[in-house]
Amino acid sequence: MKYELIQVFPKAFLEFIMVFCFSLLIGMEQRRHFEKKGGAIFGTDRTFAFIGILGFVLCLMPSPFYFVSGLLALTILLGIFYFSKLEADKGYGLTSIMMALLVFCMPLVVINQAHWMGLLLYVLFMLLAEMKQYFKTISEKLDKDEFFVLGKFIVMSGLILPALPRENIDAWLPVSPFKIWLAVVVISGLSYVSYLLKKYLFPKSGLLITGILGGLYSSTATTFVIARKSNENLAGANQYAAAIIFATAMMYLRIFVLVLIFNFSLSGILWPYFLFLFFTALLGAWWVYKKKDKAGPSSSVAGSSGGGKHVISEHSNPLDFRIALVFALLYLLFASLTQISLRYFGLGGLTVLSFVVGFTDIDPFLMNLFQGSHNVSLGVLGVMVLHAMFSNNLLKMIYGMILAKGAVRKLVGLGFALITGSGLIAILWMYLFSRT
Repeated sequence: MKYELIQVFPKAFLEFIMVFCFSLLIGMEQRRHFEKKGGAIFGTDRTFAFIGILGFVLCLMPSPFYFVSGLLALTILLGIFYFSKLEADKGYGLTSIMMALLVFCMPLVVINQAHWMGLLLYVLFMLLAEMKQYFKTISEKLDKDEFFVLGKFIVMSGLILPALPRENIDAWLPVSPFKIWLAVVVISGLSYVSYLLKKYLFPKSGLLITGILGGLYSSTATTFVIARKSNENLAGANQYAAAIIFATAMMYLRIFVLVLIFNFSLSGILWPYFLFLFFTALLGAWWVYKKKDKAGPSSSVAGSSGGGKHVISEHSNPLDFRIALVFALLYLLFASLTQISLRYFGLGGLTVLSFVVGFTDIDPFLMNLFQGSHNVSLGVLGVMVLHAMFSNNLLKMIYGMILAKGAVRKLVGLGFALITGSGLIAILWMYLFSRT
């Protein structure tokens, strides 16, 4: 009924209302900004409304000459104002000038494009106008090399990736350079997000946040570092152990995201297993955390002046071409080993390989499974994924038990006993009900 009521009004009328309302709102935002800052401006709410209306009227003219002439006249007037203001106030910016020109041009979008595009652009204009201080705060936090790092990611994903061939390297090795580098880009992107969260949103995070974000980057490396740092006794044993278990819980989340991206059909089989393993690890981590070590120093989860603060140094930036090349070579190696195992040893050989790779870096092997064409069922692939994660958890348990001491070692052992037990249950469940 509401949609039919809207259709009663002419299309041009609705477009005019949109242009007028948003032009007025942008002008009101400019008034609020300049009244707070002080100083002379060329106009605010009514001026912006008139500029939007003028642009709308000229867009309706039969020839584009009228609109272009109006834009040129407005640009000249704003230019005169800007240069005169620049002589009086050396720090005057161009934001309000650009906003006025955009308001004048927006009727072109409203009339000729879908209405959602016009609404999106208007909202974006208002947000950008209001977020000046927010952007200033972020830019002050950024290191001088951060934009260079972002540029490297753009090169990796936007230049190198599209240029790589999509044909398989060989009939015996059914993987293409494009697939290999795509895996590199996705893994690097996830690691980079974890890096940015840790560095800029949680720079003084406690142990639990460090474990969670580290698990998104590398649960094995996080386990190694936290277990080694636990001997410094900067926090309670329960916090160190819980952070290690939380890192493994986030490993399950990270790997399942990769399954969703690269093999959606496989995710339909694996999701109940990952859900079970993820929540089991979360419950285990929370249980370990609640086992307070009365003998050790107490500290808050957020990393107050006690134990949780700065116990772990920030990991290095993951967007390194050398790291990317190593990952690509490992991907190619595991793709070759997978084909050799299947060709000469069958599923038994692939099963052994899936256990062995858990004691190295499982990401290249798993990405190969998700992307490769190995002529095995989805159930078999699911079992291999569970195998690799199980043996990788064994490796982390060994790290924790060797590097940690005392109460931390005990709690890590209890936590990983629960994790490995749930991993065995998931593997048996897969063998009994899903492996075909």
